[in-house]
Amino acid sequence: MVLLISMLIFILVVLIYEIIDRAVFGSELKKNHFQKVFSKIAGDEIAEKKKAKSVRYFGTKEYFALLIPVSVVAFLFSIVFFRSMGIAVMFTAGSVFYPIYLIKQKKVQEKKTLNYQFRDALLSINNSVKAGASLTTAIELAHKDLQKIFGNVKVKPILYEFEIIVRELHMGTPVADALINFKNRANIEDISDFVNIALMTKKQGGNLAQVISRVTSVITDRIQVEKEIGTLIASKQMEAKILTFTPLGLVILVSVMSPGYMEPMYNTFMGKCLLLFGVILLILNYFIGKKIIRIDI
Repeated sequence: MVLLISMLIFILVVLIYEIIDRAVFGSELKKNHFQKVFSKIAGDEIAEKKKAKSVRYFGTKEYFALLIPVSVVAFLFSIVFFRSMGIAVMFTAGSVFYPIYLIKQKKVQEKKTLNYQFRDALLSINNSVKAGASLTTAIELAHKDLQKIFGNVKVKPILYEFEIIVRELHMGTPVADALINFKNRANIEDISDFVNIALMTKKQGGNLAQVISRVTSVITDRIQVEKEIGTLIASKQMEAKILTFTPLGLVILVSVMSPGYMEPMYNTFMGKCLLLFGVILLILNYFIGKKIIRIDI
């Protein structure tokens, strides 16, 4: 009986693992679920996904690594703020969605990092082409330059991408196919523009050095403008966070300094509903504020 229950629990855990992986991370379910789970534990499938995407692969392991501290913080905050086990359990259950948001934000940030680092790659390619090098040679030289620039940097998606491109070129892949693969993996507008224009010029026999120089100038200016806008809205992002968390801090401070003043909010049903409604509005304010402040160029 115990063995049967253990097997059922194991099967349930595996199915939950697969459902989360498919719903959150876009993975395709395989026929053999157990083989997929064990391959992920061994790191084989994750390694393949890393090779296939510019942005790091975030799997179920990363999800649960974020879920545990988020759930603990949500539970402790709910107990201190609401003084209600039922509400604490509800908030803890709702916290399972926040790691999904954090993972998506990390993916967006790494994609933005790839775009910023691509500017350095463009400058290197531009200089090599101006000096008379072919596009293939310019890419290989850019890879060496990127190793010097980002070799000691923790997050360096552009270096991983150029390693893939150079490896494909050494294996005999045409430069056009290697760049198209890079464009499809990255799925970034600036990279797509560069690849399309460079390949079109190379195919039609135009002045590749001049075209790449102009494209590099335009993309560099656009990235610089995006960085300046990010600097300008950084203070507004901090203001949004302060406006969100200040009311929570005030309630906790008043509860500690003058417990009797807040008793009606904890001893009556209406008071608990008002507290819960207020926290929900603050959570909505946090996400809506981030949505408003975000500016896409």
